[in-house]
Amino acid sequence: MKKTYFLALLLALSYMSAFAANYDVSVYTDGAATVANTLRWAITQANGADGNTISFSGTPTDITVVATALPAINKNMTINTGSTMITIAALAATNIITVNAGKTVTLNYLTLKNATAAALNTSGTTTVNNCVFTGNNSTNGGGTRVYGGSLSCNYCTFSGNTGATAAE
Repeated sequence: MKKTYFLALLLALSYMSAFAANYDVSVYTDGAATVANTLRWAITQANGADGNTISFSGTPTDITVVATALPAINKNMTINTGSTMITIAALAATNIITVNAGKTVTLNYLTLKNATAAALNTSGTTTVNNCVFTGNNSTNGGGTRVYGGSLSCNYCTFSGNTGATAAE
């Protein structure tokens, strides 16, 4: 009986991982979620299933989030720039990345700056590696805001962030 449940679980997990996809960002201007290969589009697509990855190709440059925050992340995923640091800057009164409750997200080699509602808001389990949070200003947090989730920062830099409840 235990072997049957174990095999069923193993098959289910392999089925789910078999359909994980990579969404490539090669357009470095902010656009509607319908504009292919923008970061906004890639997050929208990756929100379709758990386990997806967003990567960057071509000649990566900075991305300015024009008017609104990027779509909230509501699936488990990784955003990976490789080893090239890419800056995502907020232009309007907004945060940059939101991770919803119960989701596990990894961010690699990103600079998040100029947000006015905390650059990274997470109520999920979020790991950031080799990231920079700079020039963010919010009444709740500055660079990051964790509410009901967890945040692990590895080799990250926090500078020039201000907030009423936490400065960095």
